[in-house]
Amino acid sequence: MTFRRVVAATDFSETSAAALRAAARWSRHLGVPLVVIHSYDPAPIGPSAASPIPAWPTDAGARAIERAAKSQLAALAEGLLAGVEHTVEAAGHPHPAPGAGAFAKSDDLIVVGTHGRTGLGRILMGSVAEQTLRHAPCAVLVVRGEVDPERFPTKVVACTDFSDAARPAIEAASWVAKAFDVTVTVLHAETTEKWQQATLSADDQELAKVRSDLESALAAEHAAFLPPPVRVEFIVADHHAHGIVDHAAEAGVDLIVMATHGRTGLARLVIGSVAERVTRHAPCPVLVARSVAPS
Repeated sequence: MTFRRVVAATDFSETSAAALRAAARWSRHLGVPLVVIHSYDPAPIGPSAASPIPAWPTDAGARAIERAAKSQLAALAEGLLAGVEHTVEAAGHPHPAPGAGAFAKSDDLIVVGTHGRTGLGRILMGSVAEQTLRHAPCAVLVVRGEVDPERFPTKVVACTDFSDAARPAIEAASWVAKAFDVTVTVLHAETTEKWQQATLSADDQELAKVRSDLESALAAEHAAFLPPPVRVEFIVADHHAHGIVDHAAEAGVDLIVMATHGRTGLARLVIGSVAERVTRHAPCPVLVARSVAPS
């Protein structure tokens, strides 16, 4: 897996500033161009994000908003990205998430903060980050404001369910491992209910062997993709997403890599999917790779 560009979405908030700094680091390590994009409403009723002056849906008003957005974007990028090669794009769109998604291509990487001006620590339904995850045509890196954008990632887990749909997560994790010279742990989570059903009559010795066999299978399947050493973890939890989030918090993980879906076969994220739940509640940034191109 390779990326053609890093596309950093900003709404001029502190959170998106952290994501922008992270995007610059990732662009540098990847050796690919960095594009900073701001989506603005070209025909707002009332003050716009780019201009406090009330604007109305007229051609002159749209041009004025575009100029203000480009000026503010250029000033922001110059201040945060001094010495970093980049380009800027101002995209007119009524909503910032579709704006970034419409600009990006399937081989880009979008970098976005978890929240903008709301000040909330968790992604909420309808937020820019969540809408971007659902509709972007490419991989999305969701950066939490608490992360140190100048040093992550240092401890990475890549989630898999052994399905072909989960393979992009492993491929993306391999790219991260090589770009940042970090070791990736392959993580498989199973639900408590399924684990109990599968091991109902097993004793402790048999349970230990089942775990060992699963870990060996994880290592063998992904050794061709990940640079050595390949570390593996197998966990059991009430819900896949809860297990992944809890593991990341306990192990001090600073990047979770996963695919948009596993066995479901859906081209787009749906509310309640594992990827969306993990991104919503994870204590660290999450890189979501698409298993298939959205239709």
